[in-house]
Amino acid sequence: MSQNKFMHPRNIYKHPPSFKDMAIKYPEFRKFAKPDISGKITLDFKDPEALRALTQTLLLKDFDLNVNIPLTRLVPTLPLRLNYLLWIEDLLDAVGIQRSDFASVKGIDIGTGASCIYPLLAAKQNNWSMMATEVDNESFKIAEANVTANNLQHLITVKLVEGSKLLTNILEEDKNYTFSMCNPPFFSSEDDLDFTSKSRSPCRPPPHNGITGDLKELVAPGGEVAFILKMMDESKELGQKIKIYTTMIGHKSSLAVLKLELTKLNVASLTETRFCQGKTTRWGIAWTYDKNLTLQKAYQTPSQKKSNTPMTYIVPSEVVSDATMYTVEVISEKVITLLTEIQIKHKLKKKNKFMTMIEATALKNTWSHQRRKKRQADKLGDHSSSLNIEEKDVNANKFEERCINFKRGTDDFNQEEMTNKKMKIEQNDSAKAISPLENFVLDYNSSDSKMNNENCSTGDVDESLKPKSNEESSTIPLLETTIFIRSIASEIHVEILWRGGTGGRESMHQVLQYIKNKLK
Repeated sequence: MSQNKFMHPRNIYKHPPSFKDMAIKYPEFRKFAKPDISGKITLDFKDPEALRALTQTLLLKDFDLNVNIPLTRLVPTLPLRLNYLLWIEDLLDAVGIQRSDFASVKGIDIGTGASCIYPLLAAKQNNWSMMATEVDNESFKIAEANVTANNLQHLITVKLVEGSKLLTNILEEDKNYTFSMCNPPFFSSEDDLDFTSKSRSPCRPPPHNGITGDLKELVAPGGEVAFILKMMDESKELGQKIKIYTTMIGHKSSLAVLKLELTKLNVASLTETRFCQGKTTRWGIAWTYDKNLTLQKAYQTPSQKKSNTPMTYIVPSEVVSDATMYTVEVISEKVITLLTEIQIKHKLKKKNKFMTMIEATALKNTWSHQRRKKRQADKLGDHSSSLNIEEKDVNANKFEERCINFKRGTDDFNQEEMTNKKMKIEQNDSAKAISPLENFVLDYNSSDSKMNNENCSTGDVDESLKPKSNEESSTIPLLETTIFIRSIASEIHVEILWRGGTGGRESMHQVLQYIKNKLK
């Protein structure tokens, strides 16, 4: 379902454009516009060329910008980009910079890409002066050409930089800057781009969109957390040379880690937001070292409260050879054995004929990529346990390791869910036909990555469901959950209730899917 109602109120794509009108007026777009059986004009969002035609046409139609976007580079999606820029406008307004003062605003776009999309929009719409940095030589040349083609050289400077620095030694010494922005690589390895390894259901349809972007634009060592931590370290060194530091975040689980780090840096003020468009959600975080600024006054995307509904799996009676063994006690023993095998700490809290209650805590992901781990173990000649090679499987667990090894002295921040889509385990996900004319943002806004797993319909988690502090440990668990095995109307149900953890509800989905697969 479209989440356009959560888009920024000033975003012009809150109401999708008419593909029919665009096809009539723009020949390049017309090549990819096709009528469906109902006569509505549609677009094949799996086709990168069609995505490029859509972006270029919208830039020309709505912003009078002629932009060259090579198919070998990321095709930016405008609703998301506009959400980010509109949020920066709100941040500036919160610190007293009105639209009448926009001519004095100086911004920095870290990693501008070939399209140079943020500086072009910022300069064209708001008359902001922008420095755009880029590490890739080909993208740098194309970005420069795009600035020149639109006669914005007086407002935009594109700078080729080395990859070792993001901000320090790049800025002009005699200038101060109003804000910085960044759309970092979200993934730590090429394996992370494989959405099928993260899918909660084998019946889940593939992404609606085609994949665009060079690997360097999508992947960085340590993923977005390591990238943004580097930016934060440099921001501490630069201090008030930049008034407001901002960045986009691709995974909700990264928020808690990054906010904790900012408290350690003693920032004067910080705030966060959500960028909602179609089926895709991204997050933004902003901080400042200026004690006279209060960023929390900026506009916040409204959220919806959601009850912490447990995920349920009805265990088929075929999992036991004898019908008399289809009991809560037997299934509970099987579940406990599985938790032990994947090294999830668990404690039996209640047990009777009709119900078993287990509290479980996972410090890291030990349930994903089991087949790959077993194959690697077999190659090493170790057949005793596929988990023996866990530490060698760096790519599979790099993100979780980075999160749990973080030293934490407080638990003030919500460990919110990484993904907010509710999935019913016993129902096959059916792919619904979506009309791009009516809901074009559904597909279009997810073209930045292979993963389209964040939904914006869920808001904050109830206070009682936050992870509890652990005085004996310096780590926050990846997952804290309560598992119930119940007898209901002659069926055995396995219910898993999320209580907290940096992995969010996605990790809970994965554990339940693991139990389901093993109990078959």
